[in-house]
Amino acid sequence: FFSAVALSDYCASKHAVIGFHNAIKLEMKKLNSNIDFSLICPNAINTGMFDGITTGMSWLIPILEPMSVAKATVDAIKKKQELVILPKRLSPSAKIFKSDLLP
Repeated sequence: FFSAVALSDYCASKHAVIGFHNAIKLEMKKLNSNIDFSLICPNAINTGMFDGITTGMSWLIPILEPMSVAKATVDAIKKKQELVILPKRLSPSAKIFKSDLLP
């Protein structure tokens, strides 16, 4: 949901996933499909892709462990949660950015 300096390609792909999720969900609804969708939006995960990264605020935005993200993903699917933002403490602010409250 948030953009960052020197990560324009990465941010663009994240925004594309959100747009795709919203569009495919609407298409399936129009077809009266009973398919559920879960959009999982994790912060940086402790994998090779993020080697050497620091958040600068690890007390607020920690680097996530792969197993915790996997568990949250499975839980979201089981509970039919549409949106999961990780870490969960970022959910309230990120939902504002996803909403129609902002231009």
